[in-house]
Amino acid sequence: MSGQMNGKFDSICVILLVVGCISINLRLVQGSDSVYLPSINVSQVDLWGTFRPQTYFGMRAKVPDSLQFGFTWFVASKENDYERLRNYVSSGDDGVTHFNWLAHDGRDYGHEIVEEDQNGIRIHFEWTKGSEIGIGIRIKGESLAGGSNRAETQMISILPYLFVARDESFLERLNEFNEQSKYHKPAANEDSLGFIRQLDHLSSQNEDMLTDIHWTGSTRANGPFYAVLKQPKSGLPHLTRASRRTKLRKGIGSVVTQDLSHSRSVSLSLPLTESWKYETAIKTILDEVKTLQDKEDNQLEIYDEEVEQVSQTRTGYIPLLKEHRDDKATLSIGQRILLVPFELEFVFIPTETQIDGSSEWLLSRVAALTGEKLTEKFAQKKMAFERNFQETYQLDKKGYGLEAIQIAQYALANVLGGIGFFHGSTLLSQPLQDSQRAKDNIHDVILPNVSLLTATPSRNSFARGFLWDEGFHQLLIASWDPLLSLDCLSYWLSSCTSTGWIPREQALGDEIRNLFPPHVRQFIMQDPNIANPPTLLLPLRKLAKELEQVISDKSTQKNMYSRTAQVSSSVHCGQYLWKVFSQRLQQILTWFENTQISYSASGDWTGFRWVGRHTSKVASNGNMPLTFASGLDDYPRALVPNDGERHLDLHCWMTWAWNASRDIFQCSGEETQSANKKVERLVSLLEPLHRPSSNIGDRGSEESLLCDFDGQGQNVCHEGYVTLYPLALGLLPVDSPYVGSILKIIGDDNKLHSSYGLRSLSKADPFYQRGDGYWTGPIWVPLNYMVLASLHEKYMKEGPYMEIAQHLYSNIREQLVSNIVKEYQRTGFFWEQYSDVNGHGQRTRGFSGWSSLVLLIMAEDYSGVV
Repeated sequence: MSGQMNGKFDSICVILLVVGCISINLRLVQGSDSVYLPSINVSQVDLWGTFRPQTYFGMRAKVPDSLQFGFTWFVASKENDYERLRNYVSSGDDGVTHFNWLAHDGRDYGHEIVEEDQNGIRIHFEWTKGSEIGIGIRIKGESLAGGSNRAETQMISILPYLFVARDESFLERLNEFNEQSKYHKPAANEDSLGFIRQLDHLSSQNEDMLTDIHWTGSTRANGPFYAVLKQPKSGLPHLTRASRRTKLRKGIGSVVTQDLSHSRSVSLSLPLTESWKYETAIKTILDEVKTLQDKEDNQLEIYDEEVEQVSQTRTGYIPLLKEHRDDKATLSIGQRILLVPFELEFVFIPTETQIDGSSEWLLSRVAALTGEKLTEKFAQKKMAFERNFQETYQLDKKGYGLEAIQIAQYALANVLGGIGFFHGSTLLSQPLQDSQRAKDNIHDVILPNVSLLTATPSRNSFARGFLWDEGFHQLLIASWDPLLSLDCLSYWLSSCTSTGWIPREQALGDEIRNLFPPHVRQFIMQDPNIANPPTLLLPLRKLAKELEQVISDKSTQKNMYSRTAQVSSSVHCGQYLWKVFSQRLQQILTWFENTQISYSASGDWTGFRWVGRHTSKVASNGNMPLTFASGLDDYPRALVPNDGERHLDLHCWMTWAWNASRDIFQCSGEETQSANKKVERLVSLLEPLHRPSSNIGDRGSEESLLCDFDGQGQNVCHEGYVTLYPLALGLLPVDSPYVGSILKIIGDDNKLHSSYGLRSLSKADPFYQRGDGYWTGPIWVPLNYMVLASLHEKYMKEGPYMEIAQHLYSNIREQLVSNIVKEYQRTGFFWEQYSDVNGHGQRTRGFSGWSSLVLLIMAEDYSGVV
């Protein structure tokens, strides 16, 4: 290997050490022996990001109990509109009709828009980091063309908030078992995590800063900081006056005039378990103000200083915060009343010491993140994002036009903008096994606190970690920023218990659990016997193969790591990182082998099954027992769950997972012999265990498919996604008759083929569109991606089915991509699933998780699957 390539790989290894190994200790050592690693200084600014995806715009650092800040707003000139604050991303109940990241690089730049059609308003949030300086944010409001109301007549109340709170209070509250309540909650320990203090101003000599809102403070997690909401550049209601008749307790009325061009703020010292409830605090304060208003006598006068007279008069009042200061606050809220169009800026700066007054150092940092300098930074970051996107995916060379490429860029931006940092406990629906509980030293029904850096399926409905989804998310993130992906994956691998179980849905922390709607609150608690497909191996395999290529190919000029700053150190640190991954994957796959198994009547192993199916958990239409563990919830299986069931998809996942693990073991320098034996055994058992009973004794014909087994002597064959798994994961030889059988149903319009992609269940199946209508017909992007990957990488390259595989690949890819692009053009969103009847997006809007795999399909990037 040349010296140049040695240097390049050394650089990769050190970067992996910085972003992975530092926290993998320790993160990945939960339940394992701790390994010492030297500390490396990381800039405080680097830790920050838009890691509050549950909100329209919120930021925090990826450390537990971090200071958090963001913005919420309402239409101040609309009566009672504050009751539906635009804060947590909703499904439209707050009047928001569209939200979308136009650009996001996953690290230090993003540009988001939020639109309200009814009020005719579009709000832009654009942010960036200044290298080791801080964060600059610009908020712009503008009229939305075609809105039902003229935005220029609207007054918007923008409310920045900052709070410090305990992410998780549950373990502190679970001090004893209470017979009346399974989860007894005594008062939480209120050790200080820090404080927020509002300053009147920094310097009387600096008149430009006299009308800003200034905050300072210090937190245990982040250290000291300074933040400022600058005087708006436009949108101030110049000398606007709100004249209202205030009802006093004595019943005497008086006219009060207030200048709405002034800022307002409230600072409160709330318990650390309550300070994240800033939305409730705002509504409570404004409700109190509202009770003082005599709305019939209220008049709002908007004064036009150019003509020196009142230009508008309305009945009503403007909800204004009631000023209050607390120098040891845990929550602080500011307020600005603005007319559309408006523009204002916010700056956040980590500092080395507590800020109590002005300094040239501080003023220079604020200046570097505001005004023209901020505009220049935005332009540079946007240009870099677009250039890197073009270089990475080269969609123009695939024949796509500008609009399709733009939508693909939105797909990437929304996945990256959906990354969140969460910290807290996983609640269990039943105790862990005694041996595991003793080793982990935890309570019966709660796991120790963990941190999780993860992409999210959807910001408005699923802003938390989902194991099944995350492997697909990370395929996309790894294609863009492999080091960010490795960071996320290390958090996920650290969340498994000492025996290798990972909770499939992670609702970590008080705030996230509070967002669960009542009808799905049962999913907060996790069953430690329930699995999910091992999709984390998809991106790990992708990254391992890329790293292997970098090492072995001396001619490699461009690789996934080339956009990262270069440093140099030993090659062995990279192997260390992959050793940690390999050890954890061994635990996870061993847990599958020990728990997700089928038994014969005599207790012998007969295959794999998804544990957790029960007749008490059935789909709403058809009484089909649900299989949450598989990820294909209402897909039809055996009607009577039992220990003898064998599930084809799980057998395929296990075969594929051990095969994929070999690539990862090779990166760590570990032996692969045991994994090779497992793969050989499972491949040899695939047909005997899942061959239709009518073909027992014969090799599969083109009229047969591999199927589930009901444990009572019968196969359960439903043509759909489950029957595609042997091909989708590339397990079948290219000349297997089963390949021909699968390709036949893929190309049949009366079965799985539709004009918009592959449907999840055959139109000819008696359960088609039954169950919950979830996996019984609609089109899902990840399974289409897997099928396209196997066709592209294996079955259209050689073998007797090569030509039909090529035809189906081109047809399915074109139809799927075309429909997703058209639906985005029609609705402005990516969707959870797509109708196989008309192609329309269904279920959750803004589902920018695995539906964003459309970008990799367009780029024909299928690395990691086969």
